[in-house]
Amino acid sequence: MNVSRAFALFTLVAWIPLCAARPAHSEPEDNSAATGRVLDPAGVPAKGMTVRVSRPASQPLVLETDENGAFDLDGIPRGRYTFSVVDKKKNLMALKEIDLATTRQVILNLEEGPHGTIV
Repeated sequence: MNVSRAFALFTLVAWIPLCAARPAHSEPEDNSAATGRVLDPAGVPAKGMTVRVSRPASQPLVLETDENGAFDLDGIPRGRYTFSVVDKKKNLMALKEIDLATTRQVILNLEEGPHGTIV
């Protein structure tokens, strides 16, 4: 076997595994994941709070914070969502619009409701 044919065969054999290991094109992931926390006005984690995650033309997701005020979202379609938390007992609320295509961590700070009342 001459040198040029041997080099061509070596090159072909070396490239086959590399080409097979990577897809020709990769599609962007359709789903997103994020973590979040709800904090009271003093910055203390708010446990047991109900977090609503919604966007137009879809059912809202309802999550509950753990003992550290944390919640997890996994497998949610990318896009803009409204996160809301209401504590009627303490007259506190948080409302934030988040783009889950670019954000992976959501912090919701509870504040006094508008005009001092939450209905």
